[in-house]
Amino acid sequence: MTKHDEIAQALTDEILANRFLPGERLPSERDLALRFDANRGAVREAMKKVAQMGLATIQPGGARVEPLQNASLDVIGMLLTRNDTPDAHLIVQVLEVVNSLAQVAISHVVDEATDAEISEVRTHIQPLLSPTTNAEQHAIARMEVLRAIMLTSRQLVCQIIARSLFEQLIRVVEKGPPADIDSPAHRALSLELDTALARRDKQAALTAMQRFESLNRTNVLAAIGEQHNANVVEVSI
Repeated sequence: MTKHDEIAQALTDEILANRFLPGERLPSERDLALRFDANRGAVREAMKKVAQMGLATIQPGGARVEPLQNASLDVIGMLLTRNDTPDAHLIVQVLEVVNSLAQVAISHVVDEATDAEISEVRTHIQPLLSPTTNAEQHAIARMEVLRAIMLTSRQLVCQIIARSLFEQLIRVVEKGPPADIDSPAHRALSLELDTALARRDKQAALTAMQRFESLNRTNVLAAIGEQHNANVVEVSI
């Protein structure tokens, strides 16, 4: 990690932890240079990186913290991984947004994707149909299915969000413990989605995606609960 990356990471962590609140000034270049034993150039590069994430605005005389709603999508992954247990409320918000976009994306896929593109999306569903797919593989495969649908949608907003947000979500899934899944229910839904895509049945595809969202939400929140309980037990011991 370069010196400017180290400084940027520290400032980002402190902003996300509310060490610096919206509207407050960040430490001066001089103070940061002393704190991190760095030159002013490294500090300026770090400040630019924090500003590019939308967490601060560089102004004459210093930088001020921006409200979190002005931040870029890159901050979502940081918020989800900054604690041992992800924020359940944030997870629910992410799933709600993802589900809404997935509904738009699947409609475009059914209507506009080529046969070859639909076949490619269906290849991502296959691990969900296999009884030998373990919980961790299953969680990643579910994310990959959603990402493939959004990237194939020809809907620019879905494509951009898929490339940014889903990479972060997959890292979150890989970091956390996988939840126990209802394998028969997932296989049945996966088969419904696969069949709907093969037949270009938009309504069936939309219905399958809605049911997937409900089941995924249950699994994710269960995983968070299990992780929280494990952390409590570990601290108690």
